[in-house]
Amino acid sequence: MTDMDHLLSLPTAHYDVSDIVKFPPLSLSASSLTPLEKLYMGTFLVAAQPKIVVEFGVLKAVTTAYICACLEENGIDATVYGFDLPHQIEETRAANATVRALEASGRLVLVPGSLPESFTEWAASHNQQIDFALVDARHTFPHVTTEIEALWARLSRFGVILCHDYDENAIHDGVRYALDHFAQRTPDAQMCHLSTQMTNFDDLMTTADAADPLAVFTHVSTLAVLRKRPYDLREEMLAEHMNVPLDQLRRAQATSQGSILQRIIRKVKRIIAP
Repeated sequence: MTDMDHLLSLPTAHYDVSDIVKFPPLSLSASSLTPLEKLYMGTFLVAAQPKIVVEFGVLKAVTTAYICACLEENGIDATVYGFDLPHQIEETRAANATVRALEASGRLVLVPGSLPESFTEWAASHNQQIDFALVDARHTFPHVTTEIEALWARLSRFGVILCHDYDENAIHDGVRYALDHFAQRTPDAQMCHLSTQMTNFDDLMTTADAADPLAVFTHVSTLAVLRKRPYDLREEMLAEHMNVPLDQLRRAQATSQGSILQRIIRKVKRIIAP
């Protein structure tokens, strides 16, 4: 019996996953990830326990604000660096008081410029490794390829790169081709993709109080996840890394029934286990 089989065979936990991963209020926006995508992202974000977070493609900063709120909810002291074109950053800053407050607090730093050059310039003056990255800027093959290559060179041991719009319906096939190609030619890369299409209405009940809940079902994009091998996530190391009691982590991971949050933590564990 493997460690994972043992975990999944444990009795249903009395702990909820929210004891380990705390999520800010979820909302639906045309310029952001869906509520389900945010749950996936938040789980990976907490598992990474980041110091440095990078987001490529800020746009209106809806997802940016959620990342910052998730870090705050989980007591993670990390700085978020958001990259986008100069005019987009200026427009977002002028229109969004939350962004201005996050910048003033030091939680968020917006970096104007054209990717990947703006990131390359930033990296030249910052020695830190990147623990978590969200790639959601230009969706062409050459842009995604160069962005992933630049991030990969600075990715930390427990680092995770999430790429939005790894589309199975060819709407953003440049993202899919770029990630598939990168994973195939990079021996120490492991990639998986998480379908974010929801088909069970019951799944929605614990995800968001959306004004129009059925609108959540209309988005069929997937998130692709990249991380480095070997990715040692034995129970003891994961508990120490996430700073939670080992028995609490075991109970949360072992839960096979209940809320969508519990199913997400199990799915994420299966994906990132060696």
